Amino acid sequence: MLNAQVEHNAIAKGNVYVLSEPSGSSYKYIDFPKPSIIMKRGAIPNFNNLVGHKLIIKEIIIDNNGTNKAILGRKDGKDFLDSFLK
Repeated sequence: MLNAQVEHNAIAKGNVYVLSEPSGSSYKYIDFPKPSIIMKRGAIPNFNNLVGHKLIIKEIIIDNNGTNKAILGRKDGKDFLDSFLK
């Protein structure tokens, strides 16, 4: 007998997720801007403050090679990283 795990990576515009520590094999990374760019715009680059916040998918971009990229925003409408990104 074979048992297989089904992997559900269905992301869609409008889905809400809670940002937390990585726990699965399908999680890769979140590509935030470099800290030097954030500091040039007058914000404090503290990514740990985002853990636990609800994020909403604003847009999904599919590259030519089939990789998915999602544009995220905070569910509560506040800015990311002390007014750096909306």
